[in-house]
Amino acid sequence: MKRLIISSERLTDDGVGSPGPRAPGAAQPPGEPPEAAAGPPGGAGRGGGDPRAAASWQSWLASAPGRYVLEWEQAGFDAAVGDVFGFHAVQLGLPVLDCLRANRMPHRIGVVSPSDPAPGAEARAGASGIAGTPGSDWRDSLGATVPEATTHDAAAHDAAEHGAHDAQAAAARSVVRVAHFEELPFDSQSIDLIVLPHVLEFAQDPHQVLREVERVLRPEGRLTLSGFNPVSLWGARQILLRGVARPFLPRQGHFIGAPRMRDWLKLLSFEIDGARYGCYRPPCRTPLWLERTRFLESAGDRWWPICGAVYTLSAVKRVRGMRLIGPAWKRQAARGAVAVAAPQRSGLNCGTGAPAAPDALTEAGTCSRASAAADTRRSRCAPPAAGRC
Repeated sequence: MKRLIISSERLTDDGVGSPGPRAPGAAQPPGEPPEAAAGPPGGAGRGGGDPRAAASWQSWLASAPGRYVLEWEQAGFDAAVGDVFGFHAVQLGLPVLDCLRANRMPHRIGVVSPSDPAPGAEARAGASGIAGTPGSDWRDSLGATVPEATTHDAAAHDAAEHGAHDAQAAAARSVVRVAHFEELPFDSQSIDLIVLPHVLEFAQDPHQVLREVERVLRPEGRLTLSGFNPVSLWGARQILLRGVARPFLPRQGHFIGAPRMRDWLKLLSFEIDGARYGCYRPPCRTPLWLERTRFLESAGDRWWPICGAVYTLSAVKRVRGMRLIGPAWKRQAARGAVAVAAPQRSGLNCGTGAPAAPDALTEAGTCSRASAAADTRRSRCAPPAAGRC
């Protein structure tokens, strides 16, 4: 079994990780340098380490469209990681979403930033039936307006049991708290599966995050990530109404399109083997209008599949194998020319005119020029035959 090594330099003395940002006006701990008192720049990995940005992102996830996105991504991640096998699986960020719930690896680790909430708190809140929490269904706040959302008591009971199961799984999972996702406390080529739910969009340096993921991922390991699609109704509203209306998505995010993400992954020797788009409903803030536009899910999946508000990508890390060819120390000697016997072309003996014997063969297969000239001179100098004048 592989051994997972966690670097001790990147964790604090208590083994939990770097502490979160202190409140304004708090006293500086003794021995801490002044530049580290305000927290590392971009240390949280979201919004440059600003607590207000992290609070804005968490509040958006608790809204109706945020829970709608979490519900779709939960189903997408369950389908993407369900059949991935190995020993170690890691999820970076977004502890409100259990991306490794359907995975069966023995070691599942959650890596969170100082601004992330405690893993399992949202799942426990959703299991208790508190409306407006990321663990609960976004249709819960509809009340009596939509009968379909309030008449399924059995479904609500199953959702509560599922939330309790998620809370137990999140509590049993190992958690590592780091200052930022640009440096991970794992050994090189030690992880079999890494999941990045909306991490690259809120990271200070998304390229470095991908390079670090490529470093810790073993050959043939899998990477699954999700992000907001700029080529969608949600992305168009975010861009066109910038500065005019309140942004629909968190303003701190830098949304990266799926084609651009494919190029980044190909540069790091990743092979894309799956992509999914979803959330085709218009950017509505109320659960009532999200429920009324439910028919757009099937229509968008058929007529404009690449215009979903959210996408997921799955990739495999490929490492090209090399076969070393050493120098040829033993060279074979050149083979000499071998004489091959061949029959005569004329079929007569040279100079006699008599038929050649079957075994009268020369090395070259024909008479040499010297013997032919000697026979000619001999015939000219011969005395005339008897009886001639």
